[in-house]
Amino acid sequence: MGDAAAGTPKAALPGHSGVVLSLAFSPDSRTLATAGRDKTVRLWNAATGNERTTLTGHDQTVYEVAFSPDGHTLATASADKTIRLWNTATGKQRTTLIRLDNAVWWVVFSPDGHTLATIGDDYHARLWDTSTGGERTTFEGDESAVNAVAFNPDGRTLAAAGDDGTIRLWNTATGKELHALPTQTGSVSSVVFSPDGRTLATDGYDGTIRLWDTDTRKERTSLTHPALDTSSLAFSPGSRTLAISKCDGTVRLWDVKTSLRPAQAVKQICRTFNRKLTPEERTAYLFDKSDEPVCPSD
Repeated sequence: MGDAAAGTPKAALPGHSGVVLSLAFSPDSRTLATAGRDKTVRLWNAATGNERTTLTGHDQTVYEVAFSPDGHTLATASADKTIRLWNTATGKQRTTLIRLDNAVWWVVFSPDGHTLATIGDDYHARLWDTSTGGERTTFEGDESAVNAVAFNPDGRTLAAAGDDGTIRLWNTATGKELHALPTQTGSVSSVVFSPDGRTLATDGYDGTIRLWDTDTRKERTSLTHPALDTSSLAFSPGSRTLAISKCDGTVRLWDVKTSLRPAQAVKQICRTFNRKLTPEERTAYLFDKSDEPVCPSD
């Protein structure tokens, strides 16, 4: 763990005997859950770095962990074809046990905690009732594989990132497709709703991050970057900033409320001020590390 303000490591958490593949903070930030190739899930006191308990039961790699919105339940997804729900206070497995035909590597709770969305090796998105463990819906709008899913803030819509370059919006109550956004020229890798529900951000292997207006379902703006250069997206709580993690280990912050398209911003700076970009402007608007000039020489 680290001190976010100082940007320095705070503590090392020894315990796992294999690679850690997933981690998640509880909603109150007091507990950190980790999981990985050693088949275990560990819960840590986030303030002290001390291990609270080890959750055992999976007999293969655990790919993903996710806390319910109230923090009382932890969902774990594994290569052993199961999703398990755990009581985070006692560390005991709840009676719910969901068994599938494929390894499961994506799991996320709906905002009300009553539904769990999963993706497995069959690349279909499924919804499960967290009370009964029963499957509610399998989304099979076409044969395209689903790479990622996200609930909108009210939980009524699920966005699914398709391998065919399409984002599909589904009604979570009926399982019906509401709309399809042909967003990318290649596979879509990430989808995330802003906390206010007004914006949907998507990223794909074609090197374009797009922002969509969820009311009109029209593209609002886009940001280009080198293909295969980003790994994940996240909105700030106020929905104003989009954090973009890059494969070189850096994170870029994009002001989605006021920013021009990066190409437009660069052109405006060049024309208005007749100067080169500052280092700060290059960081904000250019994804590559090149120091080549971007403004016309004449």
